[in-house]
Amino acid sequence: GGSVGRASGYPFAQYEIIEGYIGTSWTQMTLSDDSSGVKYEYGGVDLDNSNNDITVPSTGMYEINWNYYIKDANLNFWAYWKIQKHTTTISSDSTGTNIFFNGYNNPNYDSSPDATHHSISAKFYYSLTANDHLSMWTKCNTALDQDENPGNVSDTVLKSYVSVRKIFDL
Repeated sequence: GGSVGRASGYPFAQYEIIEGYIGTSWTQMTLSDDSSGVKYEYGGVDLDNSNNDITVPSTGMYEINWNYYIKDANLNFWAYWKIQKHTTTISSDSTGTNIFFNGYNNPNYDSSPDATHHSISAKFYYSLTANDHLSMWTKCNTALDQDENPGNVSDTVLKSYVSVRKIFDL
């Protein structure tokens, strides 16, 4: 991975979204830049682990792509995701500018938990300025633990991720 970013000469990064808790109020998604296999940085895009946000190195048009795996084991009726832009480090979900918002409604609203696996993906383009910060947030109506393991196959784990790639200068 990462050859596209390297070939274009523009900054590129991909980070794993760590499996974890989704609360009933806005919770920041935890990103990882360890060696889990879903991590790559090129050209100055950087993950600030202390603030859990992504910083872009230069002004331009960026492609932001994310893929999120979730298992409906708790009768989760709906979930929302948002990505925010900040000009400084973040302190809460209300300190930035919303640049993306998406939601999911479970079609089994009136039934019992069915352990259905879902993949929620998005790709969008946004103009960012040098040193802008990006953070991702989620919430749902019933607290949920994300489950990336598809069914009973213990050696298969689906990794949620976000990638940020500059596509041209502005």
